[in-house]
Amino acid sequence: MQKPKSVSTLFERSVYAIAFVVIVASLHFAAEVLIPVTLSIILSFLIMPLVARLRRAGFGHNLSITLAVLIAVVVAGFIGILIASRVIQLASDAPLYAVVLHEKILALSNFANVGTNWFSERFRSVFDYGTLNSSNGAATGGAVPKFLDGASLPGNDPRFLLQWLIRFAWPILSSTGVVLAVLVFVLFEHEALRDRFIRVTGTRDIRATTVAVNEAGQRLSHYFVSQLIINACVGLTIAIALWIADLSGALLFGILAFVFRYVPYVGVLIAAAAAAFMGMISSDGWTLALTVVVIFVSVELVFSQFIEPLFYGHSTGLSPLSVVLSAIVWAWLWGPVGLVLSTPLTLCLVVFARHFESLRIFEILLADLPALSLSERFYQRALSNDAIEISRDARSYIRKRSLVAYCDKVLIPALMLAKADVDRGTIGEAERSAVGNSILVVLEDITADSKRRRRRLPKVSLADGASLGQILRSRREAVLGKMQGPISGPPRSLILVVPAHALYDSLMAEILVRVLRARDLDARHITPEEFMSPPPNANPALVGACFLVYSPADADTDSHAEGLTNTIAARLPHAARAAVRIADPFAEDSKPAQAEASEKLLVSFSEALEFALQNTTVDAPRQTA
Repeated sequence: MQKPKSVSTLFERSVYAIAFVVIVASLHFAAEVLIPVTLSIILSFLIMPLVARLRRAGFGHNLSITLAVLIAVVVAGFIGILIASRVIQLASDAPLYAVVLHEKILALSNFANVGTNWFSERFRSVFDYGTLNSSNGAATGGAVPKFLDGASLPGNDPRFLLQWLIRFAWPILSSTGVVLAVLVFVLFEHEALRDRFIRVTGTRDIRATTVAVNEAGQRLSHYFVSQLIINACVGLTIAIALWIADLSGALLFGILAFVFRYVPYVGVLIAAAAAAFMGMISSDGWTLALTVVVIFVSVELVFSQFIEPLFYGHSTGLSPLSVVLSAIVWAWLWGPVGLVLSTPLTLCLVVFARHFESLRIFEILLADLPALSLSERFYQRALSNDAIEISRDARSYIRKRSLVAYCDKVLIPALMLAKADVDRGTIGEAERSAVGNSILVVLEDITADSKRRRRRLPKVSLADGASLGQILRSRREAVLGKMQGPISGPPRSLILVVPAHALYDSLMAEILVRVLRARDLDARHITPEEFMSPPPNANPALVGACFLVYSPADADTDSHAEGLTNTIAARLPHAARAAVRIADPFAEDSKPAQAEASEKLLVSFSEALEFALQNTTVDAPRQTA
C-alpha cells in the first residue's frame, strides 16, 4: 500500500532535520580532527598555483610540491620569528607601558569627572603601587607597580620570556605540524583525492560533480591567492605608515593586520584597536593613537573600495548577511580557526549548491544573487502596491542600460506573469487594482521628463471601465493636448502607433509611444477609429512609420489585425509599416506569423525602436510628457 504524500514528505523532512543535527554535532565534537584536515585542504588551494608554476618552469611533480611547501614553511617561519621577537621586546617594556596606561586612565577619569579617588584606589589595589628604589638607578620619575619592578619581575629575564613563549606557542606549533603533514599528503594525492570525491558524490552525474569540483577549486584558489596578495600589501602599507608615525612594534601590527584581515568585517577592527591601544600607552598624548586610527581607516578604505574591486571584484559571491552569519556559526563550532575559515567554507557550500539540486536552498540563502528575478520582483512589489520600490529599481536599471531594455527585460515579463495569474483566476480584484496602480505610477515616473521626475511619485488610480493604456494616454494629452503635439513638421517625422483593440492593446501601444518619445521621436498613440477619421488638416506625408500593436489571441484577433494592416497600407502607402506583437518570454515559441500587408513583424520594443530610427526623420527636440 502506497503511503500518503503528506506522510512521505514529513518523513523526508524529519530525516533531513536529523541529518542536519548529526552533521552539526559532528563538526563541533570532532573539531580537533576536522580543523587540521580542513586547513590542509584549503591551504592546498593556496599552494597549488605555486606548484603549477614550478611545474611549468620545468620541475617535476614531486620536486615542485616539495619546493612549494618549503617556500611556504620558510615564509611562515620568518613571520613567526618576527612576531615572537616583537612580542618579547614589547613584554620587556611592559612596566613603562603600565605607568603610561595608569596615567591615561586617570586623565580620562578626571576629564569625565567619574571620581578620581575612587578609581585611583581600585587601580592601586590591583597594581599595588610603590616607588622605585633609588639604588636601581631608575629614572622614570614616577611610580611603577611592585610586581613590575625590575628586581622582582621575572619577565625582565629573557630566559623566562623565552620559556613563557615556548609554553604558549607549543600548542600552536604542534597543530601546525599536523596541518603541515596532512598538507604534504594532500598535495601529493591531489588528483587522486579529487577523483575519489567525484566517484563518491557523482556516480550518477559525473559531469556535474566534475564541474562543481573544478569551479570550487578555481574560485577558492583565486580567492586565497588574491586575498594573500591584497592582505600582504595592506599589512606592508600599514607597517610602513606606523613606522613613519614612530609607533613601537609597527612591524608586529602590520603582520597583525595581514593575518586578521582574513576575518570578515571585524578583523581589521581588532588589529586597529590593538595598534591604537599601543599608540595610547607608548606616548604621552593622544596624537599617536589617533594617527594610528587614521592610518588603518585610510588604508582599509583605499584597498577595499579601489584596489580589491580592480583585483578580484567586489564580492566573493556571498551575500554580506551570509558572511556574517557563517562567521558566527563557524566561530561557534571551531573557535577562532572557524572564524578565519568561515568565508571559504561557505563559498565551497554555495558552489556545490549551484550544481546540485538537493543543495539549491543554500545558494538561495547564502549566495550574493537576487532571490527573485527583476521581473518577478516587479510583480511581487506590484502585488504589494509598493510602487516606490519598483521605481527605485527601475531608475537604477535604466541608468545602467536604457528604458527600452527595461521594458523588454523587466516590464513585459512582469506583465506576462500578471496575465498568467489573471488567466488562471488566482488573482483577486484588489490585487489586480494594486498591480494596475503600480504599473501606472511606475510608467509615469520612469517616462516623465527630468523636471517631473524630480517631483514625488504621481498619484494615479484606475478609473472604472478604463484600461491602463487609456489612462496613461489621457495623462499625456493633459500636458500635450488632444493631438499629442503639433500637426505640422518635416516629412516622415511623425510615428503613429495604433492598437488593434483599444482596450486590450492600448497599454502596449502607450508603452511603445513613451519608449519612442524618450528617444526624441514624435510618436502618437491613436485608436483605430481616430486613424479612420483623421483631422481635416492632417498631412499623410508627415508620417514616416506606423505601428500596429496587437496581442496574440485567436483567429478573430488575427483577422481583425489583418484588416487594419490592409487599411494602414492603403491610407499610408509611403510610410514604413510594421506589426508589433510583443513575444511572451515564458512561451516556448511565441513568435507569430507575419501579416501580409506589413513590411516587418516586430516582437520587442527594441526592434520597434530600431525600425523607427531607420524610417523616420528626427526633427528638433519635441515636447516631452
